[in-house]
Amino acid sequence: MWPFKQNRDVDQLIFDYAEHRRPADMRELIALLRQTELFAPVVSGAPSVPSGTKYVAGAHDAIQLRTARLGNLNCVAFYTHRSDARLQHPCVSMNGEEAMRMVLKANADGIAIQNNKTSYFGLDAQGIREAIGGG
Repeated sequence: MWPFKQNRDVDQLIFDYAEHRRPADMRELIALLRQTELFAPVVSGAPSVPSGTKYVAGAHDAIQLRTARLGNLNCVAFYTHRSDARLQHPCVSMNGEEAMRMVLKANADGIAIQNNKTSYFGLDAQGIREAIGGG
């Protein structure tokens, strides 16, 4: 059972948090993001596999994802919808928890998640560690 009062989708939660900065919205958003499929554009090193194929990156893969600047942070960019026009081929998908763990493993400054309109949500590396319980 969902422990939050409202049942909002990820796009609405990103908008609500971006507009109002309510701590309750952030807690709900992080809980939802952990299980939501996110999409990231690949800049270089995309593996040659058919679309939709599960691929586990290995130590010798050098997949570079698009980044976005949030203040002075260089964050890995993710989108909430595969059909987003700003998301071009190729791309990778993973759930939010996997995305956050990947960002930490890559030693990026943080993560930026764009909703289906113009709102976004970002976490720096420390915020990611707190969100996934390693903090």
